[in-house]
Amino acid sequence: MARRPAARNQAAAPLVAPPMPLPRVRLVAPRTLAWLQALSYRTIFWAVLGLAFIHGLLFVATVPPWQHYDEPTHFEYAWLIANTGSFPSPGDEHPAMRREVLSTLFGTGFFERVPAPALLTSHKDVWLGVTELGHPPLYYALLSLPLRLVAHLDVLTQLYVARLGSLLLFLATIAVAFGLMRDLLPERHPLRWAVPLTMALTPTFADVMTSVNSDVGAAFVGSLFLWAAVRLVRYGLGPWRLLGAVAAVAVGIFTKNTTSIMIPLLGVALGLAVVVHHARVRLRWAGLACAALALALGVAALQGGDAFGWYRWASGDGQRAGTQALLSGAPVGGAVIENQVGAESPMRQLISPLLPAQVQRISGRTVTVGVWMWASSTDARAKVGLRYAQAGAADADIVWDVDVGTEPRFFAWTTPIPQYVQTMSYMLYAEAPPDGSGATVYADGVMLAPGWYDTQAAPQFADADATQGTWGGRQFVNLVRNGSGEQGWLRLRPWIDDAIYHYIHRSPAQILSALLDVERVGWAIVSGWLPLAFDSFAGWFGWGGTRLTDPAWVLASRLVAGLAAASALWWLFTRRRSVDRRVYAALLLLALAGALAWANVVLRPLPSIGSGDATPIARYTFPAIIPTVLLLAGGSWALPPRRYRPLALLIFLLALVSLDVASLMLIRSYFL
Repeated sequence: MARRPAARNQAAAPLVAPPMPLPRVRLVAPRTLAWLQALSYRTIFWAVLGLAFIHGLLFVATVPPWQHYDEPTHFEYAWLIANTGSFPSPGDEHPAMRREVLSTLFGTGFFERVPAPALLTSHKDVWLGVTELGHPPLYYALLSLPLRLVAHLDVLTQLYVARLGSLLLFLATIAVAFGLMRDLLPERHPLRWAVPLTMALTPTFADVMTSVNSDVGAAFVGSLFLWAAVRLVRYGLGPWRLLGAVAAVAVGIFTKNTTSIMIPLLGVALGLAVVVHHARVRLRWAGLACAALALALGVAALQGGDAFGWYRWASGDGQRAGTQALLSGAPVGGAVIENQVGAESPMRQLISPLLPAQVQRISGRTVTVGVWMWASSTDARAKVGLRYAQAGAADADIVWDVDVGTEPRFFAWTTPIPQYVQTMSYMLYAEAPPDGSGATVYADGVMLAPGWYDTQAAPQFADADATQGTWGGRQFVNLVRNGSGEQGWLRLRPWIDDAIYHYIHRSPAQILSALLDVERVGWAIVSGWLPLAFDSFAGWFGWGGTRLTDPAWVLASRLVAGLAAASALWWLFTRRRSVDRRVYAALLLLALAGALAWANVVLRPLPSIGSGDATPIARYTFPAIIPTVLLLAGGSWALPPRRYRPLALLIFLLALVSLDVASLMLIRSYFL
């Protein structure tokens, strides 16, 4: 082909062409999110609420009747209020209603996976699960309102009406999240809509929020309080804002005890509201002052005098004196372990859990149990025991009566330990004299040794701590820690322990002892309970038995959560000088709320001294669902460089949709 001649005055083409510029790649995600952000905030609000409504209806329809946590007894509470017009107490169960619910449990296949109870029995024996009667009534009173309108319908229809009532609270909680994020972040910030959208799409949250369960009310009230608290910090101590925060705390107290974290958070919010609106006060110094105040309160609430390794009995009527006493003439060392009883508490016990490695060492073997014991009164009674639990079984006891006198005397027994024992504790029991007078039962040289030893002779301990020694010419190692009570640890003042116990139904004294017992529970918290709590947030449904167990989902969700949490915390640390101090203070408040809620759940199995340990389930964090979701969505948004943040947020939301689809498919297949 002939070459085309160059035009006059046109330079000849070079032999080597200059490099062509690469085409500029434009990301689709930023344009997509920009289009979304171009919508009015009101349009996005109603779109997300509509999506949440459809999503909630899917869960209402997909989850079979009664297949939520304790749903039969939660429904019973609301039903009794609707049909009696009063707040019921334990023992006020309705026999006919219980049998009708139980018949629907049979009819819907509930007992295909659990043992079935008897129908022809008295109402107190009709199984519906753990009773909720006696718990704070506000959520149930609210749910009873629509139930009054359908009282003439069958119980299954009433259940679905109650679920729809919870669905409305689900929508209200998401609306509250919109309000909180609007007051927290500047206009057009993507997290203003991404956080409520994430809440709407989180499958475990939607699952619980469409059930009949007081966690629904706790999530709504907790979110409402956090919105009021954020407004206090952002805009100052206005009378209506202050009233709203205080009212939310009061409502929470009558809703569920998981909202009790709002009580200290209210004080923090008030302090931050004062500090951030005075330019001369720095947040750093205010934080140090708060830490000093918390330390002072902690010191005031704690005192010494308890024997290390010995847990108090969870009774709500704790021993006023310490469990460690210094006595001259003690058989081993200079301290003893004391158990006080009287008319106000005629029986008490002290518990010394063995370390897991020690339990495995004696499982299936014979052990020798011994103790020096005496009492302040010859009429006092005492017992010694071993409490153990095998895999999948309830606690069992081996108990020996002790004929105590007023002088120290050594008692010993041998016993075989069953195989497959998972937990074991050494028990010291004390009972008051029959006339109700007070008495103190003392113990020293408490020991448990693998093998058989002469029970007619006392051992010779090699040290004051009773850790080892010789017995009948043979060496032994004592598996009971601090068997002579020489080591002490802190204890909670009894009146504080008693007051909190009657509200949360758990012993703060035992929880404190477990927290101080790092050797026994430290690794369990880090390696067991924390991952378990998050896994329940990512993919546990129904009664906790319907789980996303595929390693791909488990590992991916843990990885995303870990990266998001690290990213959010790094952003919070590095941006403390570049963010408006009022916004930063509000973020600190939300971070504290999330930390308290998750700490409460992760530590829920404490004191972990038997087979009845509570499972760390994430639904108890839902009063702080907004901080949790803000950490996940905000951390994903802040993870990459600024130009890629819209794309990162879009990927996070798409991954959440994938998780949601997989969850709905799992629930449907599980109950088919």
